[in-house]
Amino acid sequence: MQADTYYKRAALLINSTADKVIQLQFKLCQARISDFGRRFLEAAMRYHELSWVPELDEEERSQAL
Repeated sequence: MQADTYYKRAALLINSTADKVIQLQFKLCQARISDFGRRFLEAAMRYHELSWVPELDEEERSQAL
């Protein structure tokens, strides 16, 4: 529950950064929070989105799937 509160705060600020690493970390956290919150469809969509990011190495992309 606390993670969801901080996620909402971060979601308001993520668009103001151009740092790709921070954006990728945010997306990964977003997927994990959805997964732990039992919102599996949302989590699956986020993990699938991460699996197409070319900046991640092949192992991380495979793990996202």
